Amino acid sequence: MNAPRYRIGAFVGNNFRHESYDAFGCTQQATNWRTCVPTVPTYVNLISQDND
Repeated sequence: MNAPRYRIGAFVGNNFRHESYDAFGCTQQATNWRTCVPTVPTYVNLISQDND
């Protein structure tokens, strides 16, 4: 339906989004001695997250 002040119609669609994140290794950067001691090599996957 269409009029000078409004329009009514149907919308049909599909959307899918996928994201994947990985974090590798850990090296001490600041003065907090409890973080990343000992150092973890960059080939070690520490964190993985998948979002849909």
